[in-house]
Amino acid sequence: MHAALKDFCERHSDLDARNSQSEVERLLSDINRHSQTLSVVATLTKTTAASYGTSAFVEYVDDLSKIALVIREASEAVLSTLKNLAEREAASLASCTSAQDRLSQLLQVARQRAEQINALQQKERIAAEGITDTSRDLVSRTNQHMNVFVTAAQFSDRLAQRLDHLAAILNRKGCNLEALAAAQARSLSKDVTTVAQEVSDTMQALLQIWREGTAIYSGGTIADSIEQSLDTRRKTAQSIVSRFSEIRAALRSTFKDAEALPDMIAAAKDNFQRLEDNTRAVAYSAMNSSLLASRSNKARHAMSALSFEVRDTAHKCLAAVQASQRELQAVAHNSAFGIQELMDTGTSLEEAITLYEGEIENGQQRLTQLDALRSGAVSVTSKLLEQVEAAIQCMRDVERISDELSDMASLLDQTANNTDPPHEVLLEVWNSYSMDDERHVHEALYPGLAQVPGETADTSDGDDLDDVFF
Repeated sequence: MHAALKDFCERHSDLDARNSQSEVERLLSDINRHSQTLSVVATLTKTTAASYGTSAFVEYVDDLSKIALVIREASEAVLSTLKNLAEREAASLASCTSAQDRLSQLLQVARQRAEQINALQQKERIAAEGITDTSRDLVSRTNQHMNVFVTAAQFSDRLAQRLDHLAAILNRKGCNLEALAAAQARSLSKDVTTVAQEVSDTMQALLQIWREGTAIYSGGTIADSIEQSLDTRRKTAQSIVSRFSEIRAALRSTFKDAEALPDMIAAAKDNFQRLEDNTRAVAYSAMNSSLLASRSNKARHAMSALSFEVRDTAHKCLAAVQASQRELQAVAHNSAFGIQELMDTGTSLEEAITLYEGEIENGQQRLTQLDALRSGAVSVTSKLLEQVEAAIQCMRDVERISDELSDMASLLDQTANNTDPPHEVLLEVWNSYSMDDERHVHEALYPGLAQVPGETADTSDGDDLDDVFF
């Protein structure tokens, strides 16, 4: 497109082309002057004929006057057309030059922007990969701590059962079970503290993980890259589209002026044909005038001289018309040069502009989607942070349960006596246990029950059904 505009501008600003048009205008001025000469000769012929009292030249004089008027009007019409043509060409040249300048600027800006866009696209790919890699890393690091939650979930069920068993022991009044209850409470407190500490440590680790994730998504390199890309793409789109609009306006003005040139040239050619036809008619009339002069005795010499002047003027006028037509061909060729090519190239440029605008829009949409993905990740990590912080608070409540169990154990120790509980009561309590942790505590305080044949469940494998499930 730039080459087509350049060729069009150079051709329409060519010095030879301007000289051709100036020559046509000069020749038209000569033709106009010749028409005035013919009008003067027609008047002189009429006056001379009247002075000699002959009416033989009346029709000839009328025809000559009409032809002179037609030649003058036609020459003036062509001259006016050429002036309009010059104005249109000047306007077309100005529009073309403007479009060429703007296109040159656009090409320069487009190259710069293309380099920026390519660099940004690389950053955008890195940002997208960063979101993916960060998400995978967060999931992987989170999964590494999930076993703790499984253990905590299992422990919560076991804790509920052991608390039920502890409550059952405490409900056996007058059986001297305070020491056993204190031991079970103390064991529970220790286990709760251990599990709570593991969960708290895990929660703190997760808190750190998701804080890092939130920071990366919301304010790190990824966010900066996306924000920079969005801003640059937006500015690029505004700059390119604005320049596209300017080029479109300049091209349309060029096309409008250029499209009018062929019609104006055609009109000028039509008027030149009228000039040629009427000039030949003048020459024919001059021949008739000579015949009439030869037949006129008294007015022969005067009329012959006037007829000679008409023939001479007709020859000069015809020569000027033919020369003008040749010069007009050069003007027409120059005016028509490159118009169709320019219009075809302009159409291609319009299509390219539309395609480029679509690519800019698609790039904006892709980047907007990427930013939406980042924002979604920020939202998810923020919610996870809230949940982790809430879970940490819950673990503090669990730790208070451990403290309360420890306080209960101390209180029970103070109220316990040295009398052992009845054997059958210890056996019933033993048989109510569902976990080895309880049995170990019981065995440590009152040994021997695990070896009573036929009175206890088989624990030789070291795990009960509950332990297997959990």
